Amino acid sequence: MPVWRLPDYVTDVLPAEARKLEKLRRQALDEFESCGFQLVQPPLLEYLESLLTGTGKELDLQTFKLVDQLSGKTLGVRADITAQTARIDGHLLNRSGVTRLAYCGPVLHTRPRSATATREPLSLGAELYGYAGVQADLECISLLLSCLRRLGIEGLILSLSHASVLRNLLLSHGIDEDLGSRIADCLHAKDCSALAELDLPEAAFFDLSALIQLSGPADQVFKLAGSMTTRHPHLTETFKQLQLVVNQFSDEIPIIIDISDSHGYQYHTGITFAVLKFGVATTLARGGRYDTVGKLFGRCRPATGFSMDLRELAQYVPDLPKPQAVTTNWHASKSWREAVDVLREAGQIVVVRFPEETASLNEEFHFQFQLIEKENRWQVVAID
Repeated sequence: MPVWRLPDYVTDVLPAEARKLEKLRRQALDEFESCGFQLVQPPLLEYLESLLTGTGKELDLQTFKLVDQLSGKTLGVRADITAQTARIDGHLLNRSGVTRLAYCGPVLHTRPRSATATREPLSLGAELYGYAGVQADLECISLLLSCLRRLGIEGLILSLSHASVLRNLLLSHGIDEDLGSRIADCLHAKDCSALAELDLPEAAFFDLSALIQLSGPADQVFKLAGSMTTRHPHLTETFKQLQLVVNQFSDEIPIIIDISDSHGYQYHTGITFAVLKFGVATTLARGGRYDTVGKLFGRCRPATGFSMDLRELAQYVPDLPKPQAVTTNWHASKSWREAVDVLREAGQIVVVRFPEETASLNEEFHFQFQLIEKENRWQVVAID
């Protein structure tokens, strides 16, 4: 095997792509900061029990494990940053009011999430702690949409769900966690035949299979939900919350509701949301409420937020033009070095060409000007 070969679904990020990613990262973090979300940088690896606290089996399967050579304990390389941020809020910051945190950093997956995904996403997200009302969910959804628009991504669709629908139905019918997980897989795949093969009681199958039908345009789903809330009145408030979100954003983005979307149901506790793009099979971003994760870090704080892979988002943003740069031949004089420093301090890219260097740099930069010595002083002049 060639020594330069990388593992499957792991790639190098070359200069043009890295420059685009850094610009997108800066734009997104500036958007978060403008809304009061403060940047944190959790470590890349932690003790496994801390990293996977309250996150469900899916994240466990996605996490690389290794043995710490110092302590002998099992470490995990993070596959997600949400639980780490909850640990920072619950154990380190220890604030009493609302806390808004943001992050952007690499994560590692044992398997790619799709055939076109990387196993080393650049996870970008924002989390809001300390407020249980739906207003916090609305703020996070609004921030997500404004961030994607700022990055220049168009053709978006907002998909909504609510984790308590499935959770309450499983509880009502006395279904245990293991069977509930298999049911969630069937619902996520919208596979009614597979659901029927689980040999559920008739009433349970009727209710759970009905969730597959609760998918589509918001108005259509709310009409179909009437029979569900008649049988289970405690779900009325759940659909009222979804209606509030629809009312808030229906004028600015197409909205669908997919109650059978059981992604992360083991740790989500309320409204969940995803952003899709017309013509793209995978989701661009996911988020939702997860009020119980912080409990295991010492404080059970209401929590909601979202995350996305910046490397995936970059696919839907036009490439940046080559950067403008000034070229100059290397010179030993102090006045030349001072002239170069002045240009760089003013924000100019200055690329120095060494003696006898012949290779062209035009693939990396767009040169319109050069720094030359003219009339006993260094001047920037147009390249003929």
